Amino acid sequence: MRPSTMILCLAGICAALISAAAQAVGACCDSDAGECIEFPDPMLCDMFNGTWMGDGTECSTVDCSAGACCTFTFEYECWDATSAAECESMGGEFLGALSTCELEGSYCQSAIGACCIDDNECWDFIPEDECGWMGGKFFGEGTTCSQDAPWCVMLIGACCFGDSCEDFVEHDQCEMMGGVFWADDCSLLEDVEMCVPSPGACCYGDTECVDDVVEAECWSSGGAFYGVGSTCDADGAGCAPYPIGACCLEDGDCFEVDFLDCLFSDGDFLEDESCSSAVCIECLADFEPDGVINVTDLLVVIESWGDPYGIDDLLLVISEWGTNCF
Repeated sequence: MRPSTMILCLAGICAALISAAAQAVGACCDSDAGECIEFPDPMLCDMFNGTWMGDGTECSTVDCSAGACCTFTFEYECWDATSAAECESMGGEFLGALSTCELEGSYCQSAIGACCIDDNECWDFIPEDECGWMGGKFFGEGTTCSQDAPWCVMLIGACCFGDSCEDFVEHDQCEMMGGVFWADDCSLLEDVEMCVPSPGACCYGDTECVDDVVEAECWSSGGAFYGVGSTCDADGAGCAPYPIGACCLEDGDCFEVDFLDCLFSDGDFLEDESCSSAVCIECLADFEPDGVINVTDLLVVIESWGDPYGIDDLLLVISEWGTNCF
């Protein structure tokens, strides 16, 4: 038996230890002295404050100076049975001879699991420390977003708006837009009334009525929607074209347009009249109503001379002389 700081031969037991060493079945390291001796039983290794390296190990293959090495790249990792030189070359921290990742290196091992960011975005396979740096909540080793944080998963699906449906809309965005969120595709929601386009009659410019138009499309194209299931025959009476007539303007001009156009032009609308027959200028001096201020109107004034308004009527004929009232 070779000399060792772990061996203290006392009277009566030295021979027994030498005999046991001859039948050694495992390596025992003295971390202080950096020496190794083979023992048949881990209990004998413990008696001499050694570290048992495992059944069947041999001192020829055991490095009593090796230990745990803590490294960090994107996560903390711990490596057992690493020499100080190897740990240094890896850019790690050597935790001492015979140290282990389970004991001395427990602090430098990152748990990998689900990480929830801002309560609406979840990432799988994230180291715990990285999750902390991201300001997230870590759910534990081996956790997943779908199993352990379903409330944090960003949901994408269909959004219904009463008479239309859009795919690939995020849950919160759908609610902000006033829609109702569904996890299915729009094509699978044909039995959901508010997701299915509901057509009806649409009136365009009060002159044209079109059936089977979706409400949103009707309004977006400038039309007036008559309701879901409405038809032009049953509900579109108010969409008939406005009548055409003469429109007399203040300056005496005349145009043949519909009622609304005349109204917007500040004109006087004469329904079923044409400009050739409409009287757009009021002729107060047309005493002989023939549409022209001429000698016949003057004769009417002369015949009624002596009337209290005779002079006024004469002056009116003179002021409007030659005016065509048509």
